Amino acid sequence: MCARIGGEEFVILLSGSTQAAVTLAEKMRSELESTPVLFGGEQFVVTGSFSIASGDTEVDELIKRADAAMYRAKQAGRTRVSTG
Repeated sequence: MCARIGGEEFVILLSGSTQAAVTLAEKMRSELESTPVLFGGEQFVVTGSFSIASGDTEVDELIKRADAAMYRAKQAGRTRVSTG
């Protein structure tokens, strides 16, 4: 399941291992960065940071953990995958 939760923030709910989620997020991050966007005759590189939270808990708690991991990713320089 994928949903926009605000601004430029999205949530993807996956089943499986944390490592599988990290692998997918890293692939998405890399593909995003290596695929320039053409707009108005100009080329732009888009980057993104991804955060991952896992565990057997409520969705709201997972979102809080992912949000904290995203904050750490941004503080560490952006364009990265962080777990929480």
